[in-house]
Amino acid sequence: MRYLIQGTSFLFTVAALLLAPPLAPAGDVNTCSLTGAWRGEIAVVGGMLDVGMAGSGFTQARLEESAGSVTGVLSGPGFTASVAGRRQGNRLDTSSWVSTGHGSGSLPFTMTLVSCDRLVGELERSPFKLERVR
Repeated sequence: MRYLIQGTSFLFTVAALLLAPPLAPAGDVNTCSLTGAWRGEIAVVGGMLDVGMAGSGFTQARLEESAGSVTGVLSGPGFTASVAGRRQGNRLDTSSWVSTGHGSGSLPFTMTLVSCDRLVGELERSPFKLERVR
């Protein structure tokens, strides 16, 4: 009788696992939200950022995501960029409105979520990498 009860319990456990909805794989960046504070480094490489006297170094971002729409601000030495666009999987390709000490204008902005706590991207041609602030 004891083996019958243990066997039945085992079958219920297996059935529950098989019928459970699938979970996203660990680290699936498509399920991670971009909302929050981020910080890291940018390397200014020519273009408007360089002409506008923006510098390489510490950069930070504050992003908000809702139903695939992403808005936020990326700022670094001598510049501020306002970002708005639609997320496609783990990427955001859009333009941003950038202000420097010597002018402002629209620049291409690309960002890829590498992990739930790390993203990389380019503002114009200047690469940046950011980590989530906890």
